[in-house]
Amino acid sequence: MSAVYDYEAKLNDDPLLLATEIAIKVFLEVANPKIAAIPETFPFPLKLPSWFPGAEFKRLAIQSQKNAAAMVEIPFHYARERVIGIVYLIRMNFYQREA
Repeated sequence: MSAVYDYEAKLNDDPLLLATEIAIKVFLEVANPKIAAIPETFPFPLKLPSWFPGAEFKRLAIQSQKNAAAMVEIPFHYARERVIGIVYLIRMNFYQREA
């Protein structure tokens, strides 16, 4: 993460690594053969709403999508804020030289 995002990860409770860890845990639950085989064997549960009892695979799939998006968005926003901060410092330095 240091090379791409200029981010040094903490050893404990790092928010970027925590988002990745949660995403992987939920993905492994969704990729479990017991859950993954349900839609292939019985396609009718795909029509059920996610709140319906027994539609846990749909809830896990929704959660997995949210976690995957967070896993991408959190480092991106961190890097974006760093770039905005650096550009601001460069501009302030430039205007101070002119004055």
